[in-house]
Amino acid sequence: MIERFWKHVKGKLRTKSYDDFDIFKATIDSVVDDADKVDKAIIDKLIGEKVKLFDDLVAINENTFASNKTIKNNFTNYIPNVKAAA
Repeated sequence: MIERFWKHVKGKLRTKSYDDFDIFKATIDSVVDDADKVDKAIIDKLIGEKVKLFDDLVAINENTFASNKTIKNNFTNYIPNVKAAA
């Protein structure tokens, strides 16, 4: 997914030559910041429909995250008072 998004960003950058690195960085920031507004249809097509996005991630440790639903579903069998996520 990151590679697809970066391909989109690079495509936006190729339309112009940048002599100043700060302007180049600002342009990258602008493309990334506006991707969900200006280029939403393009980004949706790049990402596709089979990608699963998680809005409820919880940090397990510094490098590991889990969905609240996954945590509840996995522990339902072990802890009697935990109900499965709907």
